[in-house]
Amino acid sequence: MIIKLPKRPDSIFNNEHLFNYLLDLERKQKLDILPANLMVYYVFSTFVNEVLNGGLVQYFTNSSKLTYIHLRQSAALLNHEAFTPYVLGVCDYVDSILPLDFDNEIDQAIVEQLDVLDNQFYELDEKFDALKITEKFYKSNYSIEKIDIPKIKEIESSSCKYFIAPKDLICRDIKESIESFLKVLADFSEQRWTIELWNFFDTYRITASTYGKAIDLETVMLHWADSTYSFSNSSNDGYNDRIKLSSTFEKISIMSGTDGISEYAVRISSSGFEKNEFKMKHQFVMAGRAYDQEISTISVGDMSHKKDPEKYYIIKNYLESHYKEYKNIETVFESGEY
Repeated sequence: MIIKLPKRPDSIFNNEHLFNYLLDLERKQKLDILPANLMVYYVFSTFVNEVLNGGLVQYFTNSSKLTYIHLRQSAALLNHEAFTPYVLGVCDYVDSILPLDFDNEIDQAIVEQLDVLDNQFYELDEKFDALKITEKFYKSNYSIEKIDIPKIKEIESSSCKYFIAPKDLICRDIKESIESFLKVLADFSEQRWTIELWNFFDTYRITASTYGKAIDLETVMLHWADSTYSFSNSSNDGYNDRIKLSSTFEKISIMSGTDGISEYAVRISSSGFEKNEFKMKHQFVMAGRAYDQEISTISVGDMSHKKDPEKYYIIKNYLESHYKEYKNIETVFESGEY
């Protein structure tokens, strides 16, 4: 795929395909095939963030150590009056004592020297601001607008999981899908739901909201695709309904907020790799919009009025006719412009 490189380097991490490609190159230690400004930004900002958060010990303990092979080259290309000689000095020292293995006890003299180097970095950063310098280098050396990259499948982790939907649960009937949506809400039995048909001209989505008790997103990650699990601890067909819902809509978003300011979500969508394979991603959504009690939403869509004019009214009529069958669903209403 062709990826357009962002003019603002902090946007790199918002492009899932580009970020997965960078992680893949990091694991393969081939970041030097990137345009120079992108390699320097990624390698040097990784180094800076790790040292700021936990010193050189953290940099060489975490996966960030995989970027070390390109650190000397990146510092040379950065060509900064203070940080370039500093990083080259760090590399000279580390190369002289390799391999560093922080899983075992490190000689106290090495620890003390790393502490000295940490303090030198903090002094330089206070004076020059390493991240601003790195961002300026990226922008000043922006010479390649687009790069051709392979589509990289994100590695499974606690925040990224995949599942295959059984063929017999692939759903294309909109009424059956909306029935499954209502049943999924009912299975989150500790929540009381308000359903909104949200419209923004041609686009619309279905959003169910609840206040007072948030959905536990870690439990969602663990059990959404678990055929034996019910969120209400009942013996219903919760799994079947979750899979039908996943297979119908391009994107499902399950969002929760518990601390009064931050919001996180589990996004469920087609993986784009295997047939009937879906990806679940647990991620930070936003901070700054205050709320005074725990919140959760489950949204499906987006859909288009123009592409299928009748679909909206099928959904609307089904929701309005059947939501009262579920004791924890309180109302259905329309909003926005349409």
